[in-house]
Amino acid sequence: MSQKLARTLSFKKTAELVISTENIYQQANGFKPQPFDTHDIELTEAMKPLIESLAKNTHNVWAKEKIKRGWTFGLNEFVDATQKRTPHLVPYEQVDERIKEANREGAKENLKVLQLFGIFLEPPVHEHDEIAEKEIAALKSHQRTYRAEATYTVTTGKWYFEFEVLTEGFMRIGWMDVSAAPDTSLGVDDKSYGFDGHLVKKWHLGAESYGKEWKKGDIVGCFLDLNDRTISFSLNGDLVLDPSGSEMAFDNVVPTDGFVPAMTLSAGMKAKLNFGQDSNSLKYFTTCGLQEGYEPFCVNMYRQMPMWYGKQMPDFSEINPASRMEITRVPPTGNSPPCLKVTQKVTTSDSGSFEKAKMEFIRLSLPVKCNDTFNRSK
Repeated sequence: MSQKLARTLSFKKTAELVISTENIYQQANGFKPQPFDTHDIELTEAMKPLIESLAKNTHNVWAKEKIKRGWTFGLNEFVDATQKRTPHLVPYEQVDERIKEANREGAKENLKVLQLFGIFLEPPVHEHDEIAEKEIAALKSHQRTYRAEATYTVTTGKWYFEFEVLTEGFMRIGWMDVSAAPDTSLGVDDKSYGFDGHLVKKWHLGAESYGKEWKKGDIVGCFLDLNDRTISFSLNGDLVLDPSGSEMAFDNVVPTDGFVPAMTLSAGMKAKLNFGQDSNSLKYFTTCGLQEGYEPFCVNMYRQMPMWYGKQMPDFSEINPASRMEITRVPPTGNSPPCLKVTQKVTTSDSGSFEKAKMEFIRLSLPVKCNDTFNRSK
């Protein structure tokens, strides 16, 4: 009798527990929320970016509606007949983490409910434009332009040299008129022409798609035909074609003061130039240069041709003709760096005595180039 009573009491307690658990969301007015049962559905990690986007959109929709109703940002949330303030009218990134988490949970539930109805959303695909990324990195890189000495200019004839790629990175090779500014990158003005196998472009007053990508060890042949006024390039002995199928990279090439070989390299890039002092050392000259009447650029020369580079230097001008201060630039030596020498002029009066020195304070302004991002020193 006692065991039966104990089992009965145990059953009643269990039933009461179930009833109380089921009615935990029951409201006094009889309303009981009944959301879809999604506890068996799991979302993959790949859906996290979509969940975050939906959570952010939920906040923006809420904020838009609040502003439409006359709400404004305030440090404290206070509502009366004339004032509507909320501290949550801020960008999603600044929202309280608890609100973000609530929005994420809502987004998750919506995605799960869609799956219950047989609607499956694919994870968002983040396109990775490698070409655009490569181009941005190349244009931001530090560059230096080298060109042959001006005494080697040519204004007539057909000329050829080779450029061997030793590193994979941003480089341009081609021809430049010596009237161009010495620190101008190859192909950005109207006086130079270049081929860039890293970005697969040709350069003259900007860039256009051209050729195919080069790789380490490839050899580029550079052709200058001043009789027909054209410039062409080859890659490992095969003439490079433009999108229309033409072998000419540039036409209507007219020298101003004369052309010389030139190249623009980004930091850390290496290449080997062969101007053909020994024509037998040119790897592809007999294949696509000799038969067309081209000559090695340094044919019959026994010494190496100097290559010069230009860089921006500070420009000094007179402060004031009436100033007593003189500033002169002292060039660098083997033991000291370049510097500025500041001296003061001394004048004598009619009586022959020296005038008292008049102090002048002058600020020297120099250009400063900053990185795009802050690099904290160790």
